[in-house]
Amino acid sequence: MSHDTHHAPVASKLDLAPERSDLGFIRPDRTTGWVDWLTTVDHKKIGILYGAFAMLFFLIGGVEALAIRTQLIRPDNDFVTARMYNQLFTMHGTTMIFLGVMPLSAAFFNFLVPLQIGARDVAFPRLNAFSLWTFVFGAFVLNASWLFEFGHLAGWFNSFDWYKALVYTDFAPANGWFSYAPLSGTFGQADATLQAPRFTGVGTDFWIIGLQVLGIASLAASFNFICTIINLRAKGMTMMRLPVFTWMTLVTSFLIILAFPAITVALIELMFDRQFGANFFNPSAGGQPVLWQHLFWIFGHPEVYILVLPAMGIVSEILPTFSGKSLFGYPIIVFSGAVIGFLGFAVWSHHMFTTGLGPVPTAAFALLTMAIAVPTGVKIFNWIGTLWGGRIRFTPPMVLALGFIWMFMCGGFSGVMHSSAPADSQQQDSYFVIAHFHYVLLGGVLLGLMAGLYFWFPKIFGRMPNAPLAYLASGLVILGFNMAFGPMHYLGLAGMARRTHTYHAGNGWETWNYVATIGAYILGAGVFLAFMNLVWTAFKGKKCSSDPWDGRTLEWSLPSPVPEYNFAQSPIISGRDAFFEDKHGSRRIGYENDGGNAGVHMPSQSWMPLVAGAGFLFIGLGMPMMSMRIPHAGWFVITGLAVLFVGIWLWALEGPGGYMLKTPAAPSTSDQPAPAAATSAH
Repeated sequence: MSHDTHHAPVASKLDLAPERSDLGFIRPDRTTGWVDWLTTVDHKKIGILYGAFAMLFFLIGGVEALAIRTQLIRPDNDFVTARMYNQLFTMHGTTMIFLGVMPLSAAFFNFLVPLQIGARDVAFPRLNAFSLWTFVFGAFVLNASWLFEFGHLAGWFNSFDWYKALVYTDFAPANGWFSYAPLSGTFGQADATLQAPRFTGVGTDFWIIGLQVLGIASLAASFNFICTIINLRAKGMTMMRLPVFTWMTLVTSFLIILAFPAITVALIELMFDRQFGANFFNPSAGGQPVLWQHLFWIFGHPEVYILVLPAMGIVSEILPTFSGKSLFGYPIIVFSGAVIGFLGFAVWSHHMFTTGLGPVPTAAFALLTMAIAVPTGVKIFNWIGTLWGGRIRFTPPMVLALGFIWMFMCGGFSGVMHSSAPADSQQQDSYFVIAHFHYVLLGGVLLGLMAGLYFWFPKIFGRMPNAPLAYLASGLVILGFNMAFGPMHYLGLAGMARRTHTYHAGNGWETWNYVATIGAYILGAGVFLAFMNLVWTAFKGKKCSSDPWDGRTLEWSLPSPVPEYNFAQSPIISGRDAFFEDKHGSRRIGYENDGGNAGVHMPSQSWMPLVAGAGFLFIGLGMPMMSMRIPHAGWFVITGLAVLFVGIWLWALEGPGGYMLKTPAAPSTSDQPAPAAATSAH
């Protein structure tokens, strides 16, 4: 029999009696240890898992970046081969974007959004777990290509017939994170074996199926967050009382569900070109290679804002906290974020100024690219207005947030330069472009996400990161980043082309490549130190209060770490920055008459999201193995489809379950601090 609301409330899930789902299986509600983490549907634990995997892949992507820079430290270097260099920059870009920044943003979405809106969980807890495990297995599929590549280099496959028959042996993707067709697809006429000639090997197939799986994870999470934010807000939490971070989560989620279909269509067409002899991008058969660029960049430029907007939301929460002021121009900040998301779909072809679009579309996209700088500039002026006249505390999160503004402005200035088609034509495919998007995506986004980690880490684990180490790591990151990517502006204007694995002496590039490589190692040391500080803090850090920063939003009203049920009683909100007003103003947070000894309903844990997600692992490994003509590889795909189907089927039939959990009483009005003199203008 399933858990239901008629069961007596318990003080802890460990007090539950073993109960069976509608399928007759024992529910894993009473589990502890690794089983608890594998079956959890708690948005907070899912957020922590997202963050842990994201930091792991950040480090992997960083190692790939250091290998690239080591190859370029001096002319005519042979640290890696040209093919390995192509694989490194392909996997570095793919890893950082899809396995680093996006899941780290998802970690904040998962942990914070229900807390900031006064909810006890997301709208669909099991779907949330499914998106996590689908991401994990998709990431493994992408990186499994490295395992095949290392096996190839080590000679593990030399005795196999399928290996001897391969024409192309680049097992890791070597097609760039943008995978331009027809180089990533087929070209010319198909040969007698119906296998069209290719420039790249099975690594591209790993890349295609890996991104498709990751897209499923992102879409599932986005629909969940949209439903959560719209439907599960606490009483009184109107849309214009939402924290800015929650607003940016909502905008980002809409961007994902609108942008990912384009890349999904492109990936399916590319897969059909490679696997079944289709000709979507084969020019000799009437295909259009430029179609790939349109489909990719109509996804790719909104993807930039999918990465940037969460960091902007984080900074918009940190600056008011450490300035002692409310956010300047809150409605304008929210509106400008929505405008950025909307215009993000109107500027994709500025990536294609050198493809021969013609004067009319080139002029249109140039003007739209200039226009999108306006709402971004509005945000920056609002952040400056928040700082102006405030009592600024230079804590580690604040230092990193200020670094975000500075770095992002630098990237924005060079971005405005690219809105000019003649200037863009000179800078296209040069290291100037490398410098530009790293200032936006690494200097901006990474610093914003690091600021968020240091800001909310005390809430997540109830422990305070080591401040001196945090300052040192922040300084190393900012110094190393500017040393690494600042010189690339000069290198690009001096003619150094991107995606070139070496260069000859005498071009004037030696000194600045050396400086950039040293800076990259300093940057890597700073990021590693920052992450190690957080890992150490999670287990050994000094315990802190539930509100160490004098926070403004609802999550700071909760104990640290946050209990499983989030809110003992559902809050009732009477204004923006509700918790700050509750402490220092005249408007109190009210509480509904729920929870307490009557208990709150908690969702049951489940194995099914993990099982269903595991199906994608078999599918993702099996399809590239079929491309390699490994015997019986098709059974991997069939097994994966069966596992996916069975997982979803059992998920539907096991029943929602749930149990009642006792909660302590919410603080009464007499327990609240007396109103203090307002410390900011509201």
